[in-house]
Amino acid sequence: MVIPSRMEGQSLAMLEAMAYGRMVISTKVGDAERLVKHNETGFLIDAPTVALIDLALEKAWKERTNWVEMGKLSRKHLFEMIQKDPVIDFSNKLEELIK
Repeated sequence: MVIPSRMEGQSLAMLEAMAYGRMVISTKVGDAERLVKHNETGFLIDAPTVALIDLALEKAWKERTNWVEMGKLSRKHLFEMIQKDPVIDFSNKLEELIK
């Protein structure tokens, strides 16, 4: 999945790609830096310029034999970061703040 955004919050398309075990190439915007581990679960681009996107695509192509494994790691990392029940997750965070 390639998503060279200029501005993004938490991309639903990126989350769906990760949930399906796909490697992600994204710019460092929104939650991408938190969700994509550079060179492990995908590739991060500093800015959405043609030159930087080209470099990222070249690097990804050289790593194409690792895409399946990167995708599996991407899915695992996503579900470690995002809990299945957001209400319980939010409640736990509130409890931590109160302590």
